[in-house]
Amino acid sequence: MSLKLQELMVYWEILMRTRETLRFRIVTMTTGWDTDQFMTDISEATMVMLSVIRNGGLAPGGFNFDAKLRRESTEVEDIFLAHISGMDTLARGLRSAAKLIQELAEMIFQSAL
Repeated sequence: MSLKLQELMVYWEILMRTRETLRFRIVTMTTGWDTDQFMTDISEATMVMLSVIRNGGLAPGGFNFDAKLRRESTEVEDIFLAHISGMDTLARGLRSAAKLIQELAEMIFQSAL
């Protein structure tokens, strides 16, 4: 696991225990502040969603998308596409996390037979 991913997981674990609503943006322990970027790495999103699933979900909270574009464009279409990309990464991470959990359960069940 990369140092960046380890830092990300520590941060998300802290959030899972202290907040009902998660801010869906990247914060690193090395900088100490967020970088106002959407997560774009599906493997990192999968690890985050594994943590969400393991902690029983977010109800009654949710994810707070609070990020800015990192380019000059402020066109509505560009902002829309940036948010869709962030939501898509989160959704793919959730699907991957659910699949991992299901496959692990099947492996455990098969080994118990």
